[in-house]
Amino acid sequence: MMSTTTITRLAALSASLTLLVAGCKEDNRKKHQLPSKPIISKASTKPATKPSAQTPSPVKPKTTEATADKALKGLSRVTGAGLLNGTTIAARTTQLTPQTSAVVTKVLFKQGDVVEKGQLLVQLDRTDYLLGLRQAQAMRDVALAGLDAVRIEWKRLRGLVKAKAIPSGQFDKVNSQLKVSQAQLAQAKVAIAGARRALSKTAIRAPFRAVVTKKMTEVGAYAAMMPPMPVVMLEEIDPIEIVLQVPEAQVSQVEKGTPVELTLSAIGKTLRARVDRVVPSLDQRTRAFSAFIRLANPGHRLRPGMFVEARLLTGAAKTSATKQPKRKGKGK
Repeated sequence: MMSTTTITRLAALSASLTLLVAGCKEDNRKKHQLPSKPIISKASTKPATKPSAQTPSPVKPKTTEATADKALKGLSRVTGAGLLNGTTIAARTTQLTPQTSAVVTKVLFKQGDVVEKGQLLVQLDRTDYLLGLRQAQAMRDVALAGLDAVRIEWKRLRGLVKAKAIPSGQFDKVNSQLKVSQAQLAQAKVAIAGARRALSKTAIRAPFRAVVTKKMTEVGAYAAMMPPMPVVMLEEIDPIEIVLQVPEAQVSQVEKGTPVELTLSAIGKTLRARVDRVVPSLDQRTRAFSAFIRLANPGHRLRPGMFVEARLLTGAAKTSATKQPKRKGKGK
């Protein structure tokens, strides 16, 4: 009979062999099993892009065309050309003074108002001028009545002269009176026109669409024609102008029609436009020439006094200097 120790050793050896065989079978199964396909999302199938390509570029200010000139879009900056500094200015500035002397009865504006062409701004006292107009109209009525009476007499005497009932000298006298009456009526009509013109001068109106920049009178003040006493200051800012200071070294590059790129930091805009005109004389104080650019400004975003930087553009011929090449004649 086997001893207990021998039986125990045989049992342990059998268990070890069983585990070894099971491990070998598992290894063979894994070797012959096909690998499962990994699940790949649709987003991962696209090739990865370089990080630098995904980095957003800095936001640049919007470029707005100041004119309808499409040729400005394709132009580039002139290499080596320095910046030109400039300032926005009003296209027109005026101080309105009365054309007659009278007391101010109405002030129909406030400082900062936008006024239209022909709008009534200041009304002066019209009392004396209305009386003058009525007097002229009364003189016309008197002259018209006298003329009617003379005409009746003239017609009566003309019939008598034709009938040889009266001497012709009597008719000649009435004929002269008729001419005098006609002249008096014409004079009365001229007086009425003058009175109406004088009356119209009591109304001070805006000569163009503008912004009121200064109020210089009040109701009850006396507005004198001589010496001139301004009552209001107006500035036209639509359109608005930009004046650029062009150094002597660059003046040959700037003329009417030259394209420029304007940067207005105050409103965060970059505009493209063309030079409207260049003053040919040099400013002795700044040693620079003045170039003017005219821009539409319907929303009044541009105000007089704003700082402007300008760069010259190139890439196309200037509109003012574009010429067609001459064609050579055939057979010459």
